[in-house]
Amino acid sequence: MSPAMQESIDIENVIDALSRTGNYLSNQMDITVDQRTRLLKACEKLSSQIMPLRNKIWDLGFKGFETTAIRVAMDMRIFDLAGKSTTKELTPQQISSHAGADPVLALSIGLFTITPQGMYKPGPWVNDLAQGRPLSDMITFIHDVMLPACQKLPEFLSKTGYQNPSDANACPFQYAFETNDHLYTWLSKNPAIYSAFCGLMKAMEQNAICWPDIFDVHERFKVFQGPSPAEPLQLVDVGGGIGHKIQYLKETMPDLVAEFTLQDLPEVLKNVPAGMNADIQPMPHDFFQPQPVKGATVYVLARILHNWPDADCRKILRHTRDAMNDRSTLLIHEGVFTPGAGEVYPLDVVLDMVMMVSCGSMERSESQFRELLASEGLDLVRVWRVKNQEKSQEGVLEVRKKRLD
Repeated sequence: MSPAMQESIDIENVIDALSRTGNYLSNQMDITVDQRTRLLKACEKLSSQIMPLRNKIWDLGFKGFETTAIRVAMDMRIFDLAGKSTTKELTPQQISSHAGADPVLALSIGLFTITPQGMYKPGPWVNDLAQGRPLSDMITFIHDVMLPACQKLPEFLSKTGYQNPSDANACPFQYAFETNDHLYTWLSKNPAIYSAFCGLMKAMEQNAICWPDIFDVHERFKVFQGPSPAEPLQLVDVGGGIGHKIQYLKETMPDLVAEFTLQDLPEVLKNVPAGMNADIQPMPHDFFQPQPVKGATVYVLARILHNWPDADCRKILRHTRDAMNDRSTLLIHEGVFTPGAGEVYPLDVVLDMVMMVSCGSMERSESQFRELLASEGLDLVRVWRVKNQEKSQEGVLEVRKKRLD
């Protein structure tokens, strides 16, 4: 920004406008997911530019304490009390009595606004942290699994000569929890944490962009629209969970004539909703084994590859490639980092570290994906990006089998 522009900005007006915008959004909240994402990133940029370095370091250093405070409050069921209360404010006695805790401890957690009358007013988000809610599960998983693993990261890297982890069974997670199990195997042996992990995934999906919003399904799948297309779309969702993404595609294109195969492990598929449409066929499948559905129109790998190091990704891609024919398309929905570190937002960096710590994997750039795909005889045809979000890292890779000329 030029000095002339700096002088022309009335900071008091900026502060007033931001305050009024905040009040409006807190009352209305009628903004799209895309608008919310761009607004948050604009706010992050503003905060980063005006926050003194001392405050940044302070904020970074003590973030873990905030997570721990929320985790303790969850154990004391304080959020359950605040959510069920018929009044907007609580007395200190109500909080400590409900928590069954020392009043000094219960009130020192610091998650309430104290009114001039000495009452405790919970924030608008308390219901989301009540027991059994996805955000409550998210805090549990981050605090109980990810933070202990991150705390061991410096020690792990020192012992391994600061090499980037590349083994899903020997990364900081295993080192922290003294296990040889892969994260997912370990979760299956710890039901309470696995439940929290499922809640975390649900919370992340609530505001996530789905691949049919990025890939132009209306144009590319229009030949499969009813009432009588020449042939149905044959789509295989590999590692597709309980079918949310297929269901979303069906809602996006209600007249789509298709045969859907939903593949995942048996313990995942048992949670598929009872009312699943008859044209969605659940199929138990481990994507490290040969793909049983041959010659489908489309294979989808949505947010799968970032969970695995390159060697494991090659196995997944190899099995998919072997099932594809010359007409098949593979769609890979992932974060696809653009060239230049300046284009990567802090949250994207955090997610990359989460994958490294928990799975020995990473979020990848377009060039890394291109190289990975080429190593297994696959061509990256196009990277589809989120419309009107130039700096979004979300992308869908359109992939075809290499032609043997």
